[in-house]
Amino acid sequence: MLPLRLEQLREKLRAPLAREGRAPVAAPPWFARALPDGGFPIGITELSSKAALGGATLILSQTIALAQREPEVNCAWVDPEGTLHAPGLMQQGVELTRLLVVQPPRARLQSICVRIAKSGAVAVLAVDFHPVGGKRAPPPHRQADERWVRRLQLACEEGGTSALLVTDARAQQSAPLPVALKLELEHPSPSRLCITVRKERAGRVGQSTEVELP
Repeated sequence: MLPLRLEQLREKLRAPLAREGRAPVAAPPWFARALPDGGFPIGITELSSKAALGGATLILSQTIALAQREPEVNCAWVDPEGTLHAPGLMQQGVELTRLLVVQPPRARLQSICVRIAKSGAVAVLAVDFHPVGGKRAPPPHRQADERWVRRLQLACEEGGTSALLVTDARAQQSAPLPVALKLELEHPSPSRLCITVRKERAGRVGQSTEVELP
């Protein structure tokens, strides 16, 4: 699995898939019962954690594998740190030929995410905004910008895209990010994950569910 060069990405996005009536994306069954509607809405779902989150890649990869069960569905993974491991993705059922992997420089990350979401070319856009679990909180230049998140949210709605944005909860934001759904993730034990709904369009917040990692 090789990351796309920017010129290759432009070629991939020239012929977007039909986006009309695209349904919300199904979540892995073990994770779905913690979600208000059992899946990820069109727009941004923020997955936030203060500590190393072993389940984040699992959630993203299994969600992409489920989406790819539909014929001709493509997905994208924006991986600025280059942490993706192709054998691990294949083990979770991801079809690499239908996964666009982009490793942009930080200066281009935000504009590239908006372009991908708006194109309608992918059903799921995974964005590993900053690796979670370091000893220090992310530096200010790596915090998610509220204006960019609003642009990405609008681009997702236009393109019929479900974006999964992995963030570090230790990053101090001046205001909550304007996402469709925010989930706070914690590990009460290495094999269990606690999911708490912190923001949701219909106001269904505060629900916490503990699940066993597969």
